[in-house]
Parts: sequence; C-alpha cells; structure tokens
Amino acid sequence: MYMLIVRYESDAERKRLDYAIERWENKIKVEKPKGAVILVEGNEEDVKAFVEDLFSRVDNPKEKV
Repeated sequence: MYMLIVRYESDAERKRLDYAIERWENKIKVEKPKGAVILVEGNEEDVKAFVEDLFSRVDNPKEKV
C-alpha cells in the first residue's frame, strides 16, 4: 500500500484530483480518507496545548486523532 500526500491550492485542483480518483477506482483500490493531515511544529508545551484543544473539538477524539 502507498500513501500519497497531494497538496492543492485551489478548488479546481481539488476537483481534478477527485476526478482522477474516480477514473481509477475501478482499476485499483484507491480512496481519499476523510479528515486532515496536520503538521505541527513548536515547543512541547504548545504542541500539547494544541492537541488538548483539538481533542476538545472532536467527537471521540481518541478514536479519531
């Protein structure tokens, strides 16, 4: 299994990405998971505070984050 991280800057690019996935989903197993990739950099205390804040905003955080 491969994981591709694709950055897009516009809704048009996102739609083209979705179209490519739709074109290939009958040939290979390809899916676009729901959610977000979040890159965090900072001191340990701030990162911990951010994660706690994030947990408070998500239902079932220990299952989703």
